Amino acid sequence: MRALQAFDAAREKGNQTILTYAGRDIKRFFSIDATVYETGALPSKVKEMLGLATSAVLRCDDCITHHLKRAFEEGISDEEIVEVFSIAMVVGGSITIPHIRRALLSWDRMRREVLYKEILAEIAAISDIPLEDRLKAICTLLDERIDTYDWTGFYIVDSPGMLRLGPYVGEPTDHTFIPFGKGICGQAAATGKNFVIDDVSAQSNYLSCSFKVRSEIVVPVFRDGELWGELDIDSHTPAAFDDLDEWLLGEIAKII
Repeated sequence: MRALQAFDAAREKGNQTILTYAGRDIKRFFSIDATVYETGALPSKVKEMLGLATSAVLRCDDCITHHLKRAFEEGISDEEIVEVFSIAMVVGGSITIPHIRRALLSWDRMRREVLYKEILAEIAAISDIPLEDRLKAICTLLDERIDTYDWTGFYIVDSPGMLRLGPYVGEPTDHTFIPFGKGICGQAAATGKNFVIDDVSAQSNYLSCSFKVRSEIVVPVFRDGELWGELDIDSHTPAAFDDLDEWLLGEIAKII
């Protein structure tokens, strides 16, 4: 949870600065704040939900982020977090919606980070099976575990300047060979760079595989400093990929 780790670090630094200047009353308040969410008559999980709902009503984004992270660590479910924010919206009114929107985006990212780390662990566990089987298993795993991955496959360097379709999961494609520089895959091969395309229809150099495809991500795979191939994902959802997907596929590329 890199973004939240940065938030925690900044929050801790700020708190230490406050305590450097603080008198008795501020220090007492900080002491109470550190202990009031511990399990007592109410379990800490319930207290974090109370803190989160109150923070949303007060529209304190830093407070929301802190309690959202703690709620996640306490194992609060999606259904529970929705009810927490439903109460906050009823009490605080529609003015809380922008804060709840940002909070749920953060919640979704936390869930995805956990999922993506689980996926990487599962891929690492099959490192001893034959390469072709491993590539197919990776495609199947990504397809099954991530809803927005609608076509998942590998293109492998077949000869200088040419990619060949490898194992994949999804609808059949006519693009079994792609020259370097042609389409998104070819451009990624030619440049050795990741390509994250939010809207494929806006691309002039694009090879259409299906009218359903709305966005695409391609991450090159290198071996001993040389381009070996690439991992290509299509989605039927516009702008389906972000830096977290780029990180996941980049990590997969390292362990193939």
